[in-house]
Amino acid sequence: MNELLLIKIPPPPSTIEDLISEWENTIENRLRLQEFVKEPFLSMGLIQPKPAGLF
Repeated sequence: MNELLLIKIPPPPSTIEDLISEWENTIENRLRLQEFVKEPFLSMGLIQPKPAGLF
């Protein structure tokens, strides 16, 4: 899958907690972006929705 956006690389996190929260934010943003990108295609009927939990 090609990345649609070039993401600026942040400075490295200083603690494990920072690393985990960064990672969670990245996953959350990617899922949100994925939904945002899929929405027009779903509404036009170009792609079929997949069952939740599958990528």
